[in-house]
Amino acid sequence: MRKNEVIRAQRDFRLQQEQSLLSEINYLQKRLEEMGYNGDCAYERAIEGKFLQRLQDRRHSLALLRNGGRIDINQ
Repeated sequence: MRKNEVIRAQRDFRLQQEQSLLSEINYLQKRLEEMGYNGDCAYERAIEGKFLQRLQDRRHSLALLRNGGRIDINQ
């Protein structure tokens, strides 16, 4: 592979990672809004907590990616 092809492949891979993170962030935000942030039972509160933690993790990963850091989106 030539240098330009490598650079293009790396850029395309980063864009795919970013799109994947944005998609998951969007999904989590919508689900949290649908649930209403006020679970009526322990199960709903536990799910809400897990979603909030996952959302925070994904936002952090996106920030790292956008700042040139390496991430593993499969965590």
